Amino acid sequence: MLPMHGQRAAMVWAMPTEQVDNLLALDEQSFLHALQQRFGYRLGKFIRVGKRSIFPLKLVVSDELTHNNIVFIGNAAQNLHAIAGQGLNLGLRDVACLSEVLIGSGVNKQALDKYQQWRQNDRNKIIRFTDTLASVFSTSLFPYAFARNMGLLTLEFVPGLKKVLSQYAMGVVGDLPDLACGINLRSADKAPQNKVTEGIPA
Repeated sequence: MLPMHGQRAAMVWAMPTEQVDNLLALDEQSFLHALQQRFGYRLGKFIRVGKRSIFPLKLVVSDELTHNNIVFIGNAAQNLHAIAGQGLNLGLRDVACLSEVLIGSGVNKQALDKYQQWRQNDRNKIIRFTDTLASVFSTSLFPYAFARNMGLLTLEFVPGLKKVLSQYAMGVVGDLPDLACGINLRSADKAPQNKVTEGIPA
């Protein structure tokens, strides 16, 4: 569930392919009932659902972020499992990094090489994180389910670990572009000391 304005949320419901048609065939009330049973009441009672769409979940990653004068960003560079909006977060950081290198170095091969090098670490970490998370939560095999449940319990009882994981997922650690820190790229008086770089080292 991805929170939106008011009491609305965008929902991604991942399931085996063979279950999709039956779920889409349900009327609104039956669908809401199935969703409520699956998700629980952590957000209260679901009363309405918008348009339902389906798409296959598949990790697609470009081998290169630049090719000649072409730059791949967002879903053109990496198409991830829809977990916690990480694809959007990566795309926003792609834009922030690209803007910074172009403003700082102009449009040239050196700037594009710097962009590709800068994005690799953050990009690879989030790709591994989302792909591993999707695999762990999509299996019902006992060893994996047990490890998954123990991991969730550990997060609940170790607040510091939850904070570190949250920072990792939000991408607020490591060598961040200025825009990701709220620093105006065109400002002559930047304040890099305000960057949020604590947490997991890059």
